[in-house]
Amino acid sequence: MARITGNRDPAGYDIGQGRLKLSVRSGASLADILVVDPAGVSVNGGLNVSGTKCRVVTTDYGQLKMNAAESAHALFMDDEPSARLINGRCRVNLSPKFLATVTVNGRYPIAVNVTFYGRHSGEWYVERNDSGFTVIDPSGSNAEFSWEVRARQKTYEDTYLDPVTVTATK
Repeated sequence: MARITGNRDPAGYDIGQGRLKLSVRSGASLADILVVDPAGVSVNGGLNVSGTKCRVVTTDYGQLKMNAAESAHALFMDDEPSARLINGRCRVNLSPKFLATVTVNGRYPIAVNVTFYGRHSGEWYVERNDSGFTVIDPSGSNAEFSWEVRARQKTYEDTYLDPVTVTATK
């Protein structure tokens, strides 16, 4: 079991030079678990939170809390507010940066949501593969649409409503 050390050296915590760093030693290994500095807060490892998780956004109405969307799976999302069919087809190649964060294969395919903003046949469909998808409308329309893709987070593909485990001791 990891134990928190209470000295002021790199093996414990460091308060100074504009930062707070909490490290945990497990055997010969030392890991920075929490770092607070002017750039923000970094947590290395799992983070369990009870209550809301909000991003504060400054608006003409003052600072507003935007709540996080939650999921039973560990998912990442990408989207595009405007795309267009040309002669009934539109190929969407997902960003390599997005694909580097997710697992997409036959066991974990992408989930694609499409919303049309123009006339189409109503019999459109999506063909998916590991790098993206193609929206097809057999009528050959040139309709505008938006899309949203969800995929399983790499190395957490089978995470699903895992129970909370508390590892800290008093």
